Amino acid sequence: MDNAIVGVRYIGKKDRQEDTVCKTGAVWLPGQVHNFAGGLAKRLIQHTDSFELADIDMDGQTFMAAGKTKARAAVPYINLSAMSPEQLVHMARFEFNRVVNPEGKSVDQLRQEVQSLMVSHSLDLAEDERKEPAEGYCVPMIYQASPEEAAALRSGLAVLRVVPVVVAEEQEAETADSLVAEVMAMDKDDLVALALDRYTVKLDKRKSIDDLREQVIEIIHTAKDE
Repeated sequence: MDNAIVGVRYIGKKDRQEDTVCKTGAVWLPGQVHNFAGGLAKRLIQHTDSFELADIDMDGQTFMAAGKTKARAAVPYINLSAMSPEQLVHMARFEFNRVVNPEGKSVDQLRQEVQSLMVSHSLDLAEDERKEPAEGYCVPMIYQASPEEAAALRSGLAVLRVVPVVVAEEQEAETADSLVAEVMAMDKDDLVALALDRYTVKLDKRKSIDDLREQVIEIIHTAKDE
């Protein structure tokens, strides 16, 4: 629930109710539903005499952070995997002003559509406030942060860096394969030198060249797997 968007209905007796709990600036009329990030909704529904959970309402406002900040002002971290089809459709309409048709689509397909919208749009500006990407602009990515991490990132005390682990592994595999191909063309002296210089393994030069190649190839693959 913390990373989802959910509806909160006002069930109290007042003719007009302001959000005095999370201070988002939301104002309800009797029976009205506004939409909140899951963490905010949890705080609101603790007041059972005033609020209850409801389905998200396309006509309601959406708030993702406390302190009178609506979703259009900042939606830095969204976990799409926690959202239902209805929530995904709502996010596409509210944040990106796009209509996503859920008919005949799995929830994974809907998530992919919304993720594409996230990649092609800036998440921190409303549609009518878009600016040209500044130098050093990065494509938005999905990251589920704790409240402490989110606060540190927003304040600039922490920086989120992406390490391309998969690419590194692919490059390492290509390097190992290339080295094996080179080994097949080496003579005994080259094989012994490669094993000693690169892997600090001393080979017995008295062995046949085929045995030495097999031994070096095994050393290469063992080093790659470590």
